Amino acid sequence: LPPKERTEFHAAVVSAIEHGIWGKNLAEPSFLDVRALATHSLLGNMPDMTVVYALEAGVRSAALGAMSDAERFLSDGLAIVQSENRGRWQKQLLEYLHGLADTYRTTSKHERAKQLLLEAIELGRIQGKRQLVGRMLTSLAKSCQALAEYADALTYAIQSSEIAAEIGDRAGEARALMTVGRVHFFKGNLVDALGCAARAVAAGRECGDPSILAG
Repeated sequence: LPPKERTEFHAAVVSAIEHGIWGKNLAEPSFLDVRALATHSLLGNMPDMTVVYALEAGVRSAALGAMSDAERFLSDGLAIVQSENRGRWQKQLLEYLHGLADTYRTTSKHERAKQLLLEAIELGRIQGKRQLVGRMLTSLAKSCQALAEYADALTYAIQSSEIAAEIGDRAGEARALMTVGRVHFFKGNLVDALGCAARAVAAGRECGDPSILAG
């Protein structure tokens, strides 16, 4: 098909899928539908829909461990959000930065994760998302630790634990404290590492979910 007709074809596919979802009266589209909507809205030059569907497709792909797909969808959506009026997509921009950074961190692309997290944390502070900022600081600390940037990792993890303590986020505090302890361990400070680990375990037990300490 010529480019114009090809674009119109993809836009028609989006319309058909959406009408099918509405016709089934589904509360939530299936994962396969979301993937198709993200893909065809991008190829159909439908940026508003791509921003919505690529985010959902990326997040759901990551939850299923399909990290290559997650990176592709989140990168595509982020490119649109960053190329347009940033004020229009502030909420989505933060979600994209956070989601793609987590994807990079999970796949050990720590330098990329670090850069996105720094931008996301600044945006989160502007938006007043203190709990999210605290948790992203822990993620940033983990990437810095993986890059052997231990001083920065310790600073970010401590900041995260302080925010979590201030707002009563015990799960976030447990994760941050475990990260502080891990950094101390890699620096050879075993006494400090054990102390932080003990505090982290106590916070995790208070949450009723010690498994968060592995996150």
